[in-house]
Amino acid sequence: MPAFRHLLLLALLAAPCAAEGADEPEPREVEVELRAMRPSKDARPGYSRARAVAVETTVPRFIFEIPEFKAKDPLFFRFFLGQTEGVPFYGALDRSKEGDHHDLLYIDRDRDLDLTNDGDPVRARIRSLWNTGDTLVEFLGLEVAVPYVVDGKKHEEPYACLFYYYAGRDGAPTTVQVEREGWREAVLTLEDEEYVVALLDDDTDVKFTTGDSWVMRRKGTDRTTMLVREATRSMGHPVWSEKAAWQVEVFGLDLAGRKAKLRVRPAKETERDYF
Repeated sequence: MPAFRHLLLLALLAAPCAAEGADEPEPREVEVELRAMRPSKDARPGYSRARAVAVETTVPRFIFEIPEFKAKDPLFFRFFLGQTEGVPFYGALDRSKEGDHHDLLYIDRDRDLDLTNDGDPVRARIRSLWNTGDTLVEFLGLEVAVPYVVDGKKHEEPYACLFYYYAGRDGAPTTVQVEREGWREAVLTLEDEEYVVALLDDDTDVKFTTGDSWVMRRKGTDRTTMLVREATRSMGHPVWSEKAAWQVEVFGLDLAGRKAKLRVRPAKETERDYF
C-alpha cells in the first residue's frame, strides 16, 4: 500500500504540469510578403557595408552607346547586383564643367549596354567632411531593377542604393562605393496587434540571407528609430513582441527578399534572459 500511495502522489503532482502544457499554444508558421521600401526624410535605414567597385579610364568595349560627355576624362565602372549571372550594370562618371569633380552619374539601368536611354544623369551632392577634411561626392536616390532567379524562375525586384566616392585634388576617383539605402517590409499580426517586420541587406550583396539583419516593432513606430543599427539584429536571432508574450524568428526567405517564413511561439523567456 505505501508503494501504491507513492505512485498516486507522483501522478497527482504530474497532472497539473501536463494540463499546463496542453493549454500552451503550439508554435505556428507564417509566410509574409515583403515590399521594397525607399528612404525618406522620416525613414532612413542605418549603416550598411559598402562594396568597392574599380574605376576604368577607357570605354568598356561591350558598351554600344555612350553619351556626349562634357569631361575630357570620363570614368566607367561595371558592377553586379543580386546574382552574378548575365550582363552587369555599367556606370559612367562625367563632370558638369571641366576642372570640378566627376559629379554626373549615368547608370545603364536596363542593362541593354546603352548609357544614352536611361534618362538624365544623376547629379551629385558634394560636401566636405569636417572630421577628416575629405570631399565626399554622393549620388543619392537611385533605384535599379535587380535580376534574381528564385525557384528556377527569373524576375526583377527594385533595390534602392547610393553611389559615392572620396575625391582627390583633381576629383578623379579610383574606386566607387555602392551602398544600399532601402529595406524590405511586411506587417505581422500578433493577438490583434500589428507589427512591422523589416529586413535589411547589411553587406550590400543584394541578396537577403540569414547573414543580414532584421527588426520587428509595433506598427506606428518611427522608422528612423526602428532601423538604426542598435535596434536591428542578426537574422539568426529571434525578436519579441512588445509585451514579451511572443517570440518570432525567421526560418526561411528567398534571395530577393520578397517572402519570409516566420515561426511564432509563446515566449518562455524574456529577451534579456535570452541574450
